[in-house]
Amino acid sequence: MSITQTEALRLMSRMEGDVARAMAQGDVAAMAAGFAPDALLFADGHSGPIAGREAIAAHLGALLDEVRAQGGTLAWRAVGEPHVTVHGDLILDSGIAVTTVTLPDGTVHEEHTNELVVWRLIEGEWLIVRQMSNSATPEQTP
Repeated sequence: MSITQTEALRLMSRMEGDVARAMAQGDVAAMAAGFAPDALLFADGHSGPIAGREAIAAHLGALLDEVRAQGGTLAWRAVGEPHVTVHGDLILDSGIAVTTVTLPDGTVHEEHTNELVVWRLIEGEWLIVRQMSNSATPEQTP
């Protein structure tokens, strides 16, 4: 089953909305559901990949727990237009995302990340097989 560029863009937009809602609701299972069972997540600050959906869910859960321990909320959104390329049963999706932590005292921390996501059609479902994120937050000048 092939997918057109337009369909891929619609799919990415829907998936980004699903991730944003899951994060806002604190639903770790839904946050990890878009990853293939053997997916690799290369997260900023880690020396190697986080391997597999279960480990990725644990990583996301730990991030969420850390924010909740401070009484905060976590939000995620894509910024700008995604760059999407279709190659048969693969979709390459890249762009910038912003993760926002809001603390009870009103303090807001934003982390901008460059994202590269590889999706593969697996048994009729588009799932993330590789994701790489690295910081794109502008440096603060003293």
